[in-house]
Amino acid sequence: VVSADDAPYKTNAAVKTAADILKAAMEQAAATVEANTATAEDADNLRRLAKDVVNAINGETSTTIALDSLITKAEETWLQAYGTDAVADESKKLVTEADDNDPEHCQFYCNCPYPNNKYANLIDGNLNSYFFSLHNRNHGTPPEGYHYLQVDLKDNATDAFVFRFGRNPSWPTFPWKTVDIYVSNDSTEWTYIERLTNLPTGTDVTYYDSKAVILWQQYRYIRFEVAETASNSPIVGGGPAFCIGEFQVYKAKSADSSPYSTNEDVKAAADNLYAALPQARIKKQDKTATEEDLNNLRSLLDTLNDLLTNP
Repeated sequence: VVSADDAPYKTNAAVKTAADILKAAMEQAAATVEANTATAEDADNLRRLAKDVVNAINGETSTTIALDSLITKAEETWLQAYGTDAVADESKKLVTEADDNDPEHCQFYCNCPYPNNKYANLIDGNLNSYFFSLHNRNHGTPPEGYHYLQVDLKDNATDAFVFRFGRNPSWPTFPWKTVDIYVSNDSTEWTYIERLTNLPTGTDVTYYDSKAVILWQQYRYIRFEVAETASNSPIVGGGPAFCIGEFQVYKAKSADSSPYSTNEDVKAAADNLYAALPQARIKKQDKTATEEDLNNLRSLLDTLNDLLTNP
């Protein structure tokens, strides 16, 4: 029996290699079964080799899969060092231009602004001025999807941020409650980051600082899609209208009490690990990772882990 010419075994060298290794292991396994000397380790090895064949057919290798797992662990460990309670860096305000008469000097954009609303109101320091998305379909074209506010950070692209939302006291039912965050570097191709839920909507909350949103690489554009507001009404087009008194995006910084801020060795190790992650992600995507790549990333991860365990 021979493999068909169009079978993965004939058309994909990685599949052929993995399959040949599996075949040899199966022959050896058959001998151990016959001799009644098979062990649990033999069975685990056979399962791993079989998975390698499946992964090769699917275009994955065991190295790529191992790298994916290692990247996840690296991100988790880095966050442990940096702290999940990162805060706004008050010295790095990322939105400074909101000229409604000059798009080149306005960092805001909404897909459905209410007529005559001003983006300048979002950064004027006055909660009694506000910005409204379209809340009456007779005054504009309702969007097919959610209403959103978009920010162009221009030369201040960031890899981690906190946004600050100010409530307008005259419109207590319109603040954001659930927001989907997307990012881009060309304002055309967007990457979904996460959904923030249960944002405070009580009238006792004047300003709200979000949790730190970690992006893992620099992005210029941030889009905030409003999936739900305090009242979730009125629905105009694909989602509810919203109202904001003030809005700002800050560069995030590690909390003063975090290991990253209190231990220079941890900071250095965390920075080294963070710097290695972009290249690791590229190699995962391109499926070009080697054992050396795994060992290098694992070494950086182990260094940080050891410092966190034994500061």
